[in-house]
Amino acid sequence: MPGKILRKTFIMAIVAALTLGSANGLASEDMAADSQWRDWSGKQAIQDGLDSDEIQTWIVRLHDAPVVRYTGGIPGLEATSPRVTGQERFSTSQPGVAEYRQYLRDRQQEVLAGIAQHTGQVFDPDRRWQVAANGFVIETDARTAKAIASMPEIRSIKREIVYEPLTFAGPQQIGAPAIWEGTATGVESKGEDMVVAIVDSGINPDHESFAEVTDDGYEHVNPLGDGVFIGACDPDHEQYEPGYNCNNKLIGAFYFNPSDNTAFDDNGHGTHVAGTAAGNEVTTPDGLEIS
Repeated sequence: MPGKILRKTFIMAIVAALTLGSANGLASEDMAADSQWRDWSGKQAIQDGLDSDEIQTWIVRLHDAPVVRYTGGIPGLEATSPRVTGQERFSTSQPGVAEYRQYLRDRQQEVLAGIAQHTGQVFDPDRRWQVAANGFVIETDARTAKAIASMPEIRSIKREIVYEPLTFAGPQQIGAPAIWEGTATGVESKGEDMVVAIVDSGINPDHESFAEVTDDGYEHVNPLGDGVFIGACDPDHEQYEPGYNCNNKLIGAFYFNPSDNTAFDDNGHGTHVAGTAAGNEVTTPDGLEIS
């Protein structure tokens, strides 16, 4: 096969910060140690480095199953989980989803009213979830979070923690060449005809790792159609960025961090990870081949 180039079409460079337990992480349902907040105390908060008076971001989860996991049992509301419906792929347009989702919205509003009565604080969350998770985000102090945790309607409440992305391992470290050359699988493959989505700190669309035509002449084919792009590269999309240049290799990008409304990479981590997963192999000025 000519050149060591990943023949993958890259689709998404998403988010401007990696967060633990943020909207992006909640699709994985069972966060560990939900019960820790039942035993939580102000003393523990000090030991954990939390300032009880500092306003922080808290992720609140409720007991009702989110839409993708609801298996039925509530009168008048049919199951929406693919395990029960038999759907190969979940869709928000399938029967029963709109009704159950509205039920969750109503229940969340009831819980928020209960929180206001219990704590004396009124919250109107900007971020609420019903599909992959059932909950919302509030801004408050640790003492109030402890009070909210004592309410029976609350499954868990956890402080959002932002971690700085520091990983820099590359293809050689993860054994990618053995896949490309077929020594690990018996079949040579560099990702031809695959579409890859990366959730990270964004992506530099002008990086040569995402060039439409590679140094050895390989030309990527856009599965959406030549010149058809999505997200930041779609003039009709609400996240359209005129200066964000897609091509038939990098066919779209979205952002999900409300504090940084751009799909551009602000620290290089997302560009590196995307290059490792689906980037063209490029040669540095000193002759080093990298991906």
